[in-house]
Amino acid sequence: MSISGQIYGITDPKGFFTAVLLGQKPTTGFTPLSKQNFEISMLGVTSLPSNPNLHHVQNGAVAPANCSFTFPDYPANFDVKDVAINLSLNGHPVYRSTMFSYARAQQGGLDIYINQPVLPPADAITAGEISQHLGGAGLPSDTTLTSNPWGIWVAGDQSGANVQFGVKLVPHTSTNLNVFADIGIDGWNIHVGFPADCKLSADDILNKIKTMLATDDSAVNAFIKTKVMQFLTGIAGNFANQVYGVISITFTSIAFPTKHTWPLSDTKDGAGIITIGPTIGYPQKW
Repeated sequence: MSISGQIYGITDPKGFFTAVLLGQKPTTGFTPLSKQNFEISMLGVTSLPSNPNLHHVQNGAVAPANCSFTFPDYPANFDVKDVAINLSLNGHPVYRSTMFSYARAQQGGLDIYINQPVLPPADAITAGEISQHLGGAGLPSDTTLTSNPWGIWVAGDQSGANVQFGVKLVPHTSTNLNVFADIGIDGWNIHVGFPADCKLSADDILNKIKTMLATDDSAVNAFIKTKVMQFLTGIAGNFANQVYGVISITFTSIAFPTKHTWPLSDTKDGAGIITIGPTIGYPQKW
């Protein structure tokens, strides 16, 4: 057999995942996709003990007529043990698997099922919620935040400490399905003078901000997961946790639709600042 599969759209999420949770293979609630500009790639991890971090990436071929796809086999001397699949549509990520056996991949039947729920404006991440999760970063108390199309600009000046930096978010596409966004600093200008320099240096403040934003288990990623569980509850009710355990969620888009300025101290500001476009994919692996 060959490394192959087909991409389907989930048309009835409740019916589809009811069958999954009952341990059955869904036979309804989905339809084959066609005429979509999908791109698919496979990450291969070697089993060679001398190169544990050596990865091989290859692109697959997707047939526009029915969105079936194939991959060539890896050369035998690559000694690939495990693989993962990433899928994008018009350059935007829509699916990512966890690692699974290369031997299983060679058996074929790697069908992918996706659904893109439309989230209501009320599900946007608000200015106040952002303040809550930046509040422990050691920023000056007079700090203000401004959302822009590219991200959030943060500026504050107090007791000799002048802090300015940008926060950007992009969809996370690794095999760690518990991380949804890569969050980092986009340009910074931090100066610490008297009397603040006796307490914190510029490096101290910068490192504290990076710790808050950039780690996989950061407070921001943990908060995003609560948003994910909210819309899963709308699909599966009390079975949301079980559904979460069998699906892959990829943020196809992260947008900042509104320009808005607010003080860091305002944790109650209800203005919607960040909207997310998630894609639900099944399965996590084969």
